[in-house]
Amino acid sequence: MGMRKHTDEDRGRFADWLRERLPDDITAEEMAGWERNGIATTRALRLAFKSDKGPPFRFITTTPMGATEARPTSACLFNKMWKEEPHGFARWLLQDQPATPPCGLSVLDTRHESSYQEWAIALLQMPPYTSEAELERLLLERRHTLTLPQAEVLVKRADKWAAGDVLALGDPGNFFFTANSVGGISVVNIRCDAQRWEPYLKGFASEHQRRPGCRLIVANLNDAAIHSVASMRKD
Repeated sequence: MGMRKHTDEDRGRFADWLRERLPDDITAEEMAGWERNGIATTRALRLAFKSDKGPPFRFITTTPMGATEARPTSACLFNKMWKEEPHGFARWLLQDQPATPPCGLSVLDTRHESSYQEWAIALLQMPPYTSEAELERLLLERRHTLTLPQAEVLVKRADKWAAGDVLALGDPGNFFFTANSVGGISVVNIRCDAQRWEPYLKGFASEHQRRPGCRLIVANLNDAAIHSVASMRKD
């Protein structure tokens, strides 16, 4: 059965909801700014509704990641464990994947429909109007990204015959942020299809809403940040 189309009564309730939450000290200039910035305003409304439903993520586990060596991007995600050679990775990502020191990885499930930038806003605990460039800078600066060799380590650990502690099997897949060739962020989705793994490269700027249940893997997320953004229990 399809989703019910909203009615005039629904719009009225929504307007009342907005009026109740509008800060008393907001200025006319600030309201005009929100009106001019449609993307940020839409994102703010989505995040506000989701905040009423609890934390944006559900905590799954943490796992240690050992040091990894530098490797050419063109040589990554391409062996018998992978379904086919990944497309676009060597073009859009760094020419060489950097070496990484040991770190901890946090595994989170997404609880609401959200875009990649909304994931970043929630993780970084930034306001909804934060620019794409600032989100990318903070993800890189705080070392919340993964490299392709780190992803290969995770896949080698995964049990393809049962749901793993870290990587989920099937749709919607496992996601992580990674550095790209223009100094920004791209998103990688890896999922297991017919006992082999498939990698997909996604644009961070996409406003496409990913459905709940995406597994997000984040490096160097401390305990305080995890407790701030994630439910520590099963829903």
